[in-house]
Amino acid sequence: MVGSNRALDRGRRAPRGASLAQTYFAPLLLPIAGQIGLSEIHYALVLIIAMGIGGFMPLAGVGFYVCCAIMQTDIEEASRAMVPI
Repeated sequence: MVGSNRALDRGRRAPRGASLAQTYFAPLLLPIAGQIGLSEIHYALVLIIAMGIGGFMPLAGVGFYVCCAIMQTDIEEASRAMVPI
């Protein structure tokens, strides 16, 4: 297309998901982490690992709820059965 700026617009999109939380919450929570005695490096490592786990788990959670709905079982009962796994 003539005059299309799609290639230029790709870099201007707002961050989504974990990167959005890291972009906004990491600087806001850094002073609080310092007040309770966490170093900046430890805070960053914990934040990156927690955001990574949180980014992957919603997919497993949705699949789990769908499976429970299909099998017509309670979520609590299925959760207890999954604990050993």
